Amino acid sequence: MISAALNLLTRPALVLWGVAAVSALALAGAYTAQYAFGLPPCPLCEWQRVPFWLAGAEALLCLPWAAARRTALGVCAALFAANAALAGHHVGVEQHWWTSVLDSCTVPENLSAVLSSAAAAVPCDVIPWADPVLGLSMAVYNTLLCAGLAVLCAASVRLSRSSP
Repeated sequence: MISAALNLLTRPALVLWGVAAVSALALAGAYTAQYAFGLPPCPLCEWQRVPFWLAGAEALLCLPWAAARRTALGVCAALFAANAALAGHHVGVEQHWWTSVLDSCTVPENLSAVLSSAAAAVPCDVIPWADPVLGLSMAVYNTLLCAGLAVLCAASVRLSRSSP
């Protein structure tokens, strides 16, 4: 079974299709949570969507060119690693281990600041939804997903040959 999984990683086209599919599913989940279930994203949540858009586009754009596939996987590995770091930072903000690097993640101190803004910002240190079984937030799941995708993409770059 492990050899079959390693064999799949030697085929960059398949891995890129997987990257595109997982990116699309992650974005679909985020937008479904936002629009269907009324869970508005905080600024860190919105930033965590960007690497999925970029990785999905990179994967689909580079699929037709065999010579570009390994490079695309390297770019996707970097995007997912950066997103895992950002999501990990978000977990720390949610757990109040540190404050956010984004000023827009905090709730204004006074009422006039709130009234002056057109839309109230969702604070990043509030967990809008947690898994009812494990108690993990979406940021935790995003950290794990992106770290795993970064490792898979990097392993595919390492294991694949220049042939399609």
